[in-house]
Amino acid sequence: MLLPVIGIIQVGLQARADRYTYLPQIGVIIAVVWAIRDLTSLWRGRTAVLVPASLAVVGSLSFLSYRQATHWHDTESLWSYTLNRSPENDVALTGLAIIEVGRGQTDDAITHFRHALGLRDGNAAAHYGLGLALSQQRKTDEAIEHWQKSLELQPDNLNARNNLGAALAEIGRTPEAIEQWQQTLAFDPDNGNAANNLAWVFATSPDATLRDGAKAVAYAKRATKVPGGDNPLVYRTLAAAYAENRQFAEAISAAEHARQLAQAAGNSALVSELDRCIELFRQQRTLRELYQSGQKPS
Repeated sequence: MLLPVIGIIQVGLQARADRYTYLPQIGVIIAVVWAIRDLTSLWRGRTAVLVPASLAVVGSLSFLSYRQATHWHDTESLWSYTLNRSPENDVALTGLAIIEVGRGQTDDAITHFRHALGLRDGNAAAHYGLGLALSQQRKTDEAIEHWQKSLELQPDNLNARNNLGAALAEIGRTPEAIEQWQQTLAFDPDNGNAANNLAWVFATSPDATLRDGAKAVAYAKRATKVPGGDNPLVYRTLAAAYAENRQFAEAISAAEHARQLAQAAGNSALVSELDRCIELFRQQRTLRELYQSGQKPS
């Protein structure tokens, strides 16, 4: 029972955990109670002494438990308290930095992620989070490096793999992006994000050697069938795929469904874009022609 707390064997990813001390403390408490009983067995009126003493102990422990629980008020409070007690804790630094990324405090987050990695370069979560923060600052090349390192340490981090694919596609390394998304689907066949990204690339890539209408349709249909697939962006991708595969009637139908979903969501910009797409498909033209004309979606 003591192995998780004596630092010899790592149990799980957590750096600190109160729960590992609960069971070992039972034995200590039993030993203390027996010792007190034996030492006071000959006392006269020991009840008058031990009952108030016991109540005082219970009251003190209750107060300490309440004070300890305040540190668990929220995740940020927990990480801040941990760092106050253990400043060189890479897990707590990473946890706090992830919160800062969510708030848009990317400079602070990057500082904390780099500190965490300086303590332990094998921290996959810190590499992933640092990639997120750097990508928000448009430092795509450096973000790619950290996502790649994260995946070396944790190959099944599908968020890192999808983000890596998007970043690679953004800088024109589309074949590498396709490889990342295909690997994502190898780990998780129902990953709609990866399927949608693949369909979009195969349908709209300016590189004719990469475009493949049939593959685009297959991946787009796959994206619509997973949880969350009934959304306007996925059906816009399906419409683009049908058009690239010269199935314009199906493209119009998918685009009209996407328009209905976008309108229900109050996304007027996407509604306007889909109106242009529908008109394009009626002219038997593909969506990439809309992109090549410079009319990119908002």
